[in-house]
Amino acid sequence: MNISSGCKLCTRFVRSGRTPQVLLSSSAAATTEKLTMEKSEQRRKRRKILDQILRVDHAGELGANYIYKGQLKALGSSSPAAKTIEDMWSHEKEHLATLEEMMPRERTRPSLLQPLWQCAGYTLGYASGLMGEKVAMACTDAVEEAIVDHYNEQIRELLEKQEENQDSYEDVAQILSKMRDEEQHHMDVSKENDSESAPLYSVMKSVIKTGCKVAIFAAEKV
Repeated sequence: MNISSGCKLCTRFVRSGRTPQVLLSSSAAATTEKLTMEKSEQRRKRRKILDQILRVDHAGELGANYIYKGQLKALGSSSPAAKTIEDMWSHEKEHLATLEEMMPRERTRPSLLQPLWQCAGYTLGYASGLMGEKVAMACTDAVEEAIVDHYNEQIRELLEKQEENQDSYEDVAQILSKMRDEEQHHMDVSKENDSESAPLYSVMKSVIKTGCKVAIFAAEKV
């Protein structure tokens, strides 16, 4: 094609209001590439945010399951507190199952310290159960209070990150809110079952809550 024929072709496009296909394709490709890069960065930020949150929550719920398992083993099924503990344990099982379903979807790995959380949870539960129902309830009181505080912090963080990342975390926040409410219920139940009248209640609660905070920090990192 010579220069004059090329100019005539451009003139026809201009008069008809059409854009040459080669220019349209280049523009569309650039736009698609930009959107793909933005989406990829958004997903990277989401994964980074949820990685720590889901991993530490999974570790916490795993530990809670083993605490209740240890308490029931020590107290026995004939204990007046057995039914109450079984009911609370059923919630923890649901929480753990929910997190184990979410983690692969969000590409989050579990904590490498899982055996430690299992062992520590069972030991704490069994030891508190051996010391009686009130001490077992005091243990639940302390652990659940630490978990409720942690869930509240995570929910606030998700809502703040939602604005920064221009992404929605409401689905995760709603799930955590439901778990938080059930953990709060466990704490209330433990108080109704005389947790605060356990021997050395304040000291034991302080020690257990500190241990929970250390475990949370470790699970976030490892």
